[in-house]
Amino acid sequence: MTETNQQVKPFPSIQIAIALLLVLILVLVFWPSSEEVEPAPVSVPVPVKKIDDMAPAIPESEELVEAAPEFVAEDFVEVAPLPEVNVEELAEVTSEFIEPEEVMVAPEPLDISDLAVKETILALSKVPMLTTLVVNEGILSRVVASVVNTAQGDLPASTHLLNAPKAEFSVYKQANMLYINPVSFERYRPYAEAFAQMKTEDILALYAKYSDQLNAQFEEISTPGSTFNDTLIEAINQLLDTPVVSLPIAVQTDRAMYQFANPQLEALSPAQKQFLRMGPENMRLVMRKLRDLRSALQN
Repeated sequence: MTETNQQVKPFPSIQIAIALLLVLILVLVFWPSSEEVEPAPVSVPVPVKKIDDMAPAIPESEELVEAAPEFVAEDFVEVAPLPEVNVEELAEVTSEFIEPEEVMVAPEPLDISDLAVKETILALSKVPMLTTLVVNEGILSRVVASVVNTAQGDLPASTHLLNAPKAEFSVYKQANMLYINPVSFERYRPYAEAFAQMKTEDILALYAKYSDQLNAQFEEISTPGSTFNDTLIEAINQLLDTPVVSLPIAVQTDRAMYQFANPQLEALSPAQKQFLRMGPENMRLVMRKLRDLRSALQN
């Protein structure tokens, strides 16, 4: 058997271990991290002044002295502490409502003198003519007496509330008959117009203003159980029941006074006959206002 001398090369285990160690070191050193890092900007050198160069020069003779704060003395006043307040007690006090105390002022007594009554009539009615037509004495007492007498159909001259017209009653003759002169009706024109111009609410205001005095005087002369308001309505009805007669209106005389030639007219009450002597036009003016006044008094 022939032996062959073959040279066996050693296994390169050492060289491989050294190579792996070098690769591992290179990986750990140069492997990138999970966050990208931007490359640093290239800095350009800028000349920088030193702090000593920027600070102002201080002369060596002057020393830097820090100014001390000036102390100002003030007067302090001791304030007394506020007392403690019980919130619950305060709520109980303020929750109660206190009613304001009413101060009763006694009203001034009503002036019922004739001058004051006339001024009130003028102020409320705004009809200056009434101040010359109404009498100057006993105005309120004459109002009561006129209302009572008119309701009964009477018309005594002593209780007239209005001054009589200055012009006299006159007649004219035609075919042996006497007739009331239309000029006589004109005497009452100012009375009818003044009353018609008064507003119903103004008349009621006058009535309300002097109602206490009117009712007191009415009780002195009236029958028990009657009221001044009802009597006033009766007086209005007495006048409204007067017939309006067309012209001419015939009259006759017994040498003492004139009478209506028509027996039905002569049978009217004295208050109605006096109303008839005012003439049909004046009667219509007065009746219109009387109806309004009666309606207001009945409501």
